[in-house]
Amino acid sequence: MPRGDGGETGTRSMNSRVNILKAAAAVRGWLAVPGGGLVVLGMLQPCPGAVTFSGEIAKVVHRHCAPCHHEGQAAPFNLLTYEDVRKRARQVLEVVERDQMPPWLAEPGYGDFANERRLSDAEKAQLREWVEADAPEGDPNETPPIPKWPAGWLSGTPDLVVTMPQAYELGPEGPDVYRNFAIRIPLEGDRLVHAVEFAPGNPRAVHHAFVRIDEEGKARSLEGREARPGFDTMIPTARMPGGQFLTWNPGSQPVVSPPGLA
Repeated sequence: MPRGDGGETGTRSMNSRVNILKAAAAVRGWLAVPGGGLVVLGMLQPCPGAVTFSGEIAKVVHRHCAPCHHEGQAAPFNLLTYEDVRKRARQVLEVVERDQMPPWLAEPGYGDFANERRLSDAEKAQLREWVEADAPEGDPNETPPIPKWPAGWLSGTPDLVVTMPQAYELGPEGPDVYRNFAIRIPLEGDRLVHAVEFAPGNPRAVHHAFVRIDEEGKARSLEGREARPGFDTMIPTARMPGGQFLTWNPGSQPVVSPPGLA
């Protein structure tokens, strides 16, 4: 979801306060004060049927945002709890409505994709309604539990782990770095591959990755020519395996073939 520190928008208009009062379905008490004023005692409860964090928004956030926005992942802040999301509600809505988040580059209307990372129109409408209603929490006892992510590999214990022989050090400043690395696969002959999972050494430093096969060995001839690991030159003969689109970006799921296929 959104990058940056974002925050609450500050003061609200008197009109928005009045609208909130009109939307209230249950108030614990009223207190009349001299001069005709009226003070509300207790918490305002949203109208039945109103969009709340506990009722609808938590499910949307946990599904589409939390995979990247939790501790140890690429996103710079968490989006897990009501407080996490409430203080960035307007920012979240803006990047979702611009289709910037969650990251998904495929245009709609050209078929369905496995693991598609796109909010539906109904989910976007719920998010907008919730933000415009001042982000009501609802009943905290009804909030779905925060998802748990397994430690280590998402697709289970792998049969083969291929790693870079030497770490690449990225400086703290400067433009984005696009770098290619030739990594040998220690296998003889062909193998059937059922699943592929990419795990960055530093999720906060790696933005995306493409996995290609160089059957002509040109990449290996370039590896080692510089003091640093890798090389900048693109290799036209290095291609993705036939029928596969092996990429990774924050929040991506492992590429797993259907049962019985590889």
